[in-house]
Amino acid sequence: MSESKLTVTVISPEKQIFSGPAEYVNIPGTMGYFGVLFNHSPIVSELDVGILEIKHDGKILKIVVDGGFAEVKANQVKILTNGGDVQEKIDPNRAAVDLEKAIASTSKTRNEDIKKAKVRVLIHKT
Repeated sequence: MSESKLTVTVISPEKQIFSGPAEYVNIPGTMGYFGVLFNHSPIVSELDVGILEIKHDGKILKIVVDGGFAEVKANQVKILTNGGDVQEKIDPNRAAVDLEKAIASTSKTRNEDIKKAKVRVLIHKT
């Protein structure tokens, strides 16, 4: 692997979502999105529900993350997320139905469910 690349790992409790080299990572932190390039300062950040972008092999991979934590240290980016998936594995029709269900819900987690569903709909519009 080239010396000017990051090593990125994205893991949820169910599976490893991504592992490999990257030129750039855009992370949805709770204080806003932040970018990570080679030789970034060490940081640990809480993640918000959002779209993680990983630039590798000249392409942008988009991944929905449902919160969690990010650690950047020694050109390694470790994303531990509560859940999520890559853009290609998220069905836009199901995401729209899930958003409607979340809006109609009266559960205690309604606001969080709406936020997660909105991101899954949004990932197909970006």
